[in-house]
Amino acid sequence: MQTSSEDLTQQPVLPPFSTRWLFLAMTIIAIVIPVYMQNTIDRTLLLVLALLATIACVFLFLSALCFVVCSLFGTLTEILDKSKHQPQSPFAGDRLPSQIVPRKE
Repeated sequence: MQTSSEDLTQQPVLPPFSTRWLFLAMTIIAIVIPVYMQNTIDRTLLLVLALLATIACVFLFLSALCFVVCSLFGTLTEILDKSKHQPQSPFAGDRLPSQIVPRKE
């Protein structure tokens, strides 16, 4: 028979649960708290939710704007850099590639 100290060392610190249960609990809490607050606090919740929605829309707009600006810089860099339009293969022209080791004569 095991002693109580052995039982404590073999038990995990937290009970086993998956992230699915955490997401389910967070979803339920995210639904219950606004419903409770809507019944207790009348216009404050609507004001806070409208403010959060506005902040989220501004964030998405600024993120899209940053993406477009970075994409334009990348496109302009490709257009202005002429070396990328030239072939990179040493055999593309009519000449031999440069020798790394000089030939013995």
